Amino acid sequence: MSHDVVEALLDARLPGVHKGKVRSTYAIPGYPHLLLVLATNRLSTHNVVHRSQVPQKGAVLTALTIFWFRELFKQTPNHLVAAGREIYRYLPVSFRTVQGLEDLEYRAIIVDKLDMISIEFVVRAYLTGSLYAAYTRGGDPYGLALPSGLVEMSPLPNGPLLTPTDKSETDDPLLTKDVLAEYPRESALALQSFNRVQSFLLRRGWTLVDSKLEIGVRPDGTICVADEVFTPDSSRYALTENIVEGRAPPWHDKQVFRDKAEQIWGSHHRAPLQFPREVVNHGRDTYLALLAALTGYNLLDWAADHRFDYHRS
Repeated sequence: MSHDVVEALLDARLPGVHKGKVRSTYAIPGYPHLLLVLATNRLSTHNVVHRSQVPQKGAVLTALTIFWFRELFKQTPNHLVAAGREIYRYLPVSFRTVQGLEDLEYRAIIVDKLDMISIEFVVRAYLTGSLYAAYTRGGDPYGLALPSGLVEMSPLPNGPLLTPTDKSETDDPLLTKDVLAEYPRESALALQSFNRVQSFLLRRGWTLVDSKLEIGVRPDGTICVADEVFTPDSSRYALTENIVEGRAPPWHDKQVFRDKAEQIWGSHHRAPLQFPREVVNHGRDTYLALLAALTGYNLLDWAADHRFDYHRS
């Protein structure tokens, strides 16, 4: 994995719980029911963690997660407890003065410790990505029985639709009907959350093409939206005016890195990549522009105006 100074400093100061492709999770001494989650600047595509880092990426992912939870999911049970300067309520006093941890408040959040459902609740509104690839091969990995004659970026019939996967290294598809039957409340929460964000975006000229959500359960049985939500790492975004059936639109999310990785790899083994500087800069600028477009504030505004600050009342 790529080197991350903030992550290394946390590794030396807090008990590690989980090291993900992009996020690292830590226990917090004195708060057994809470976790600290750090969004790193690591870049992962196709289940490969690349050698390149994307500057400011962790802060963008954190800002958008805070934005959605604070703006659209205030009444929806979720795992966010504290963000921005409010995280220091739960951390040792020394964390405020450790050299190298200055931007921790822009990349870390405090969350409830949940019993996570071992399914990725992927919701799609359009035929694209891996679903489109499977459809063109005649496959039906989710048991959706899609009609013939659809093309790339066709709206899904009766969509948005749930296309769940497991949480293995290969994100293997699961039959939609089985997940709906076993996890009806969780599936409904994922679909409702997607539709809520979609309605918000459409009024602003944007479209949420698809997104991955994760859901956990509190000890009292309450199901909660968890992890990152509707970020450019977990979602595909397009300007509504650019969506045309028959071709992929310009993407404003991690797809710009996926496309470049596939171009570099070709038919070769999918090894971790060091992307050219111009590719990294383009991806960084894409993430920064999306944050400003969706929230109305650029990353500098978020930091200067303390828009990261949040504490659940």
